[in-house]
Formats: sequence, C-alpha cells, structure tokens
Amino acid sequence: MKPPGEGLEKPWNDFEPSLHFAYTVTNNFTDYIKTYVSGCTLDVNQNHFNDSRVIVATELVRIGKLGCRVRVLYTDMDAGIKTKLTGAKNITLRQLYDVSANNVKTSDGTPREVLTHSKHFVYSGNFNGTVRKMVLTGSHNLSKNSLRYNDENLVKFYSDALWQAYHDNFEKGWAQSLNDG
Repeated sequence: MKPPGEGLEKPWNDFEPSLHFAYTVTNNFTDYIKTYVSGCTLDVNQNHFNDSRVIVATELVRIGKLGCRVRVLYTDMDAGIKTKLTGAKNITLRQLYDVSANNVKTSDGTPREVLTHSKHFVYSGNFNGTVRKMVLTGSHNLSKNSLRYNDENLVKFYSDALWQAYHDNFEKGWAQSLNDG
C-alpha cells in the first residue's frame, strides 16, 4: 500500500501531514463494503461530523448507492456534510438534540439537554466478501481535530452480541431524535 500523498485519496482535505493509520483505518472499513446483500444496513452515530471529513460522507453516499440503508444520527453536522448527505439515495439523517420538558431537570429546574455523544458505525452486510455484523467504535469524532491533533482510538469488532448492543443503543437514540426530512 502506498503511503498517503502518493497517488491515493487522503481522508483529509488539506496538505498537513497525518499519521498513516488514520488513512488506513478509514479505508479498511469503507473500502471493503463493495457489494449489496439483502438487509444491508450501516448506522452511523456521531456527535460531530465536520466538513473536514468529507471523504467519510462520500463513502456513505457510495454505500447508499449500493443499496444499503444508511442512517446517520448526529448532534452537530457542518453544512457541507449535510448538503452532501441530504437527499442521497438510501440515506436518512436525524439530529439528536432534545430539550423537552419531560427530560431530567438540572439543578435550576430546566430540562437537561440530551444529545448523542457516541461515536460508532454499526454495519450488517457484505464486508470483504463475507456477510457479517460488525461495529467500528472509539473516541473519535468525524472532525479535523480528531484526525490530526487528538489521541483517539478506533477499534473494529466482529461479534453478533456486541453488534446487537450497539444496534439497540442506536435505535434508542434514533427513536428520540428529530427527523431531518
């Protein structure tokens, strides 16, 4: 594999040096989703999804075009990412930012804000020629700071039980979120 900058598209949109693993992890996950199988789903739960990570949005659009259902649950999303994903085939966006009166109250009696702080991808479908369930999770946001400056982790799990737990967590947030249309 060539290092970033030698003819390969980078997961960032500037020319600052980055660690090679940031490129490799992104591509090792999305590049192996190449074929649609019935029931294919990709649920993305991200607190921040910034314009600096447009390659991730591009990959979500590509996966949606394959026929996979892609759902993105977020708290903050930059305008460029939202524009790219809104109306794309098989992609639905929802924002989780709930300040409803029935939430747990803060010390001054106002409703507590409920948002997603999760950072995970929950996938079920064909991955590198094998139909499987998998979770990609860690401390990362989809932002420039996470890619460039922070000490983040990102791990991939192949476990039906773990997939189910992350799927259930995603569904809970999805049910509480605001539909983007």
